Amino acid sequence: MREEMALLSTNDFERLILDDSEEFIYSSKNMAELKKLHDNLQERRTIMKQEAESKRQELLELWKYLNVPKDQYEKILVKYSGFDAITIYALNKEIQKNMKTKEDNRISSFIKEMKENLKYWWSMCKMCPQEIEKLYFYNSTIVNENILKLHENEVEKLQEFYKSNKKLFELLDKWNKMWKQYKNYCHQIQNPDRYVNRRAQLLDEENTRNYLSKNLPKVKEQLEVMVNEYKIIQGKPFTIYGLELSEFFEKQIKDLQTEMKELKVAELKVNEEKSANKTLLSVSFENFPYVIKKKANTSPIKRKPRLSSSNIRKLAHTADKENVYPKVLCSKIRKSGHSKARRQLLSSLKALSRSPRM
Repeated sequence: MREEMALLSTNDFERLILDDSEEFIYSSKNMAELKKLHDNLQERRTIMKQEAESKRQELLELWKYLNVPKDQYEKILVKYSGFDAITIYALNKEIQKNMKTKEDNRISSFIKEMKENLKYWWSMCKMCPQEIEKLYFYNSTIVNENILKLHENEVEKLQEFYKSNKKLFELLDKWNKMWKQYKNYCHQIQNPDRYVNRRAQLLDEENTRNYLSKNLPKVKEQLEVMVNEYKIIQGKPFTIYGLELSEFFEKQIKDLQTEMKELKVAELKVNEEKSANKTLLSVSFENFPYVIKKKANTSPIKRKPRLSSSNIRKLAHTADKENVYPKVLCSKIRKSGHSKARRQLLSSLKALSRSPRM
């Protein structure tokens, strides 16, 4: 039983019984002690067996939580299938290792959540990438309580900063919204299709222009006042994406001018391509005039009366007298067989001209 549990002797009596049993004296006292030792070992065996099984169940739950592959943890269960002291010790070590992994995953999950919160508050506080890069812990691969605490502290700091300057940030958001409307207005007035729905389109443009011309300068003046107050109180300038307010306005204007120039260049390019396509189309139709079918003439065709024999003789008599022969236009004769008809007509005229005059 002791070997099954891999136990060592803890006193002289146990060493006598377990290691040197030939020296054992069968007395009432020794037999009572022997029974007591047997009962203790039996009880301890039951406890250790239950403990080992409990450790294995705890490990199974941890492996399931951590999505450990089945073939991987089954090898461990086979290796530590007993309940001796060595097995229980090994199972405890495995539990500690997996508990640490679970704790790291929990902390990692919290850190990931804090990173998302940081991104949100960076956007709300108009922070630039250069300011974000100063937070060394954000890109750290270390996962522990200290890194988590640094993330939490930074989130609290940004929340407090936004709360203290909420009116300024709200006014800045209002300015950005109006500036976006102004940019759209600038694009609309450059669009040649704006006259398609002339009444509604031009009315909207006029309303937008009046609204922006009235409110943009007002909001700009309010921002300048609030930013100056912040500088006086805090002793440092208020920055928007790393820029002071005047620099921020200048950048917006410069970006808009660049956009408008690019838009004009793009429009010129499109117009040139359209013009080139029209030229190519015109040249192609000149080279192939029969590509386009003419519209059928539905008006009744007026046919000229055929020349009778008497008329032909009169023409021949006139031609012979004045030595002038009538011209025959091939285009007036039907295309099919026009050469043959022309020869026959000319020969008839010549024959009649040689006949006696009437």
